[in-house]
Amino acid sequence: MYCPLIAYGWRGLFLIGGTLPILLSVLLYFTLPESPRYLARHAARWDELRALFAPGQCRDTIAIWIAFFMNLIVVYSAFSWRSTMLAGESLSPAVAGSGLTAYNLGWRAGALGCAVAIARFGSR
Repeated sequence: MYCPLIAYGWRGLFLIGGTLPILLSVLLYFTLPESPRYLARHAARWDELRALFAPGQCRDTIAIWIAFFMNLIVVYSAFSWRSTMLAGESLSPAVAGSGLTAYNLGWRAGALGCAVAIARFGSR
């Protein structure tokens, strides 16, 4: 079976890895709602901004902001230190790199599992 990635090697992987995010960003540009910062700068759209802090939404809005901030801290910390910590345990650099790969796959599986659970059972 012919695989185009083998023919192009790492350059093909870089091409795919660069093209897919660009296509996704174009899709997201047209489908995502505006950011709160943008809404705050345009007085005509302040009603949309107020919906973030409407009764019953304020606590959820703040909670999701905190959750995303903490998630960023964990991800940056893990990416910065995971390979170093694993190498510090006398593991080879290849095994330490595999630990970072396992971490990436694990959080994706966990995030998808949580999304399915929330969709099925609700967020409360």
